[in-house]
Amino acid sequence: MSAHGPMPRSAWIFPALAVILFAATTALRFTFTPSPAGLVFAAALLVILFGTVFAAVHHAEVIAERIGEPYGTLVLTLAVTVIEVALIATIMLG
Repeated sequence: MSAHGPMPRSAWIFPALAVILFAATTALRFTFTPSPAGLVFAAALLVILFGTVFAAVHHAEVIAERIGEPYGTLVLTLAVTVIEVALIATIMLG
């Protein structure tokens, strides 16, 4: 819990949805196809990706608030850097 109140539901729901989507697409061997179903899948994936990134930044912000300066700033910087590197690596591999 942060000093501003309880953790928002979106900070837990979006990461859970990302795990469920990953498990379902892996189990069903679903791949993106340039079709209406593929576009719906891509749109859902984009919404879940943005929600998950914002949830990760929120969690990093809560940790940064608890540990204070200057380490809190380093935690936030590291969290954003890890997210950016993961996205770039995914694009390069995929």
